[in-house]
Amino acid sequence: MANDNLGKISLSTILTAMNGRKDLVEEIVSLFLQQAPQDLLAITEALNKGESEEIIRTTHHMKSTVSIFGASNLSQILHEMEELGKSGKDLGKIKLLNLELKKECGEAIEEIKSKINSNY
Repeated sequence: MANDNLGKISLSTILTAMNGRKDLVEEIVSLFLQQAPQDLLAITEALNKGESEEIIRTTHHMKSTVSIFGASNLSQILHEMEELGKSGKDLGKIKLLNLELKKECGEAIEEIKSKINSNY
């Protein structure tokens, strides 16, 4: 795991939290890889419909998940989106953050896949 601290995510963070159990890490990674695209779609749909409560719920859920991976940039974006959703203001800013979220999340997913495929 020499390169694990480079990039957007840290599998060593989750490996430590799982007491070194790679099987649990792989299960959590698998769930994230399935859930993240669904969450991104839910956020986009909620933005299109102006549903602040769904934005808040999904960004909060996703923020909790990405924090497990040590993905501080993603956590920060999601936190800002959640707070803006709570204020009920500036849907335009949330939409811009959503574009950044999609980009960052896509890069993190590719990084996770690469690390898992190289047996991190």
